[in-house]
Amino acid sequence: MLFGRAPQLSDRIRDFRFDRIAKIAANDAPVPLLDAHALTLHVIPFSAFDMRLRLPLDPKDRLYSVFPPMLSTYPSNFRINVDGLLTLYNPEGNAKQQRAYVQVFHTGIVEAVTSSFLEGTRTPQGPGRLTALKAEACIVKYSHSYLTALVTLGCAPPFAVLVNLIGVKDVPYSFTMGNSLFEDEAGVLDRDQLHFQEVIIEDVQPNPYEYAKQLRPLLDQMANAAGRAATPSFDGSGKFRLKVDY
Repeated sequence: MLFGRAPQLSDRIRDFRFDRIAKIAANDAPVPLLDAHALTLHVIPFSAFDMRLRLPLDPKDRLYSVFPPMLSTYPSNFRINVDGLLTLYNPEGNAKQQRAYVQVFHTGIVEAVTSSFLEGTRTPQGPGRLTALKAEACIVKYSHSYLTALVTLGCAPPFAVLVNLIGVKDVPYSFTMGNSLFEDEAGVLDRDQLHFQEVIIEDVQPNPYEYAKQLRPLLDQMANAAGRAATPSFDGSGKFRLKVDY
């Protein structure tokens, strides 16, 4: 059935993705973000366009706790909205602008967005730098966490995992591993938006380091955007070298 519907599913996933990216880039996200630089992550079950997932939205079910915004361990706030569940993160709590959010749709689709993720201080020459150390570990950790939560809720594979960068033209992308720097700057991102090829997850590995291997084509493509042939985040044996904390 999935094979026969593959072209239709591909179109619907692509249309959903670009509709959401257009809204985020136009500052029409569920909440205002702190700045225009955004890392977005979508986890899309193949079943999302045919059925609704029964989300346990009662606060006592604590669904918000398993969908923390990226680069946080726990939401600073959450809301129930017409789309499903929205979790938020801003150290100031009830601030109007949020650093990050996760929208869990009734269909099982997860949209996670974080702003203010560039390293360094904004200068007249640029807004700071994007580092593979931070971006890749974030993508692996949180996509794995969301996939695990969806499976626990009864949402079955396969899933599509999609990553985008927004507002990153002329942002340097560097590859710092511990105290070692692989070239001072690997390259400068050459466009405002980057939409990386989706990865299809047919089986959610319980070990995040094993799961990271499934995302390697995506992480390699991110390195390509900065002028590198491949990400240095895997060692010679194919093991993911970055720390994924839980």
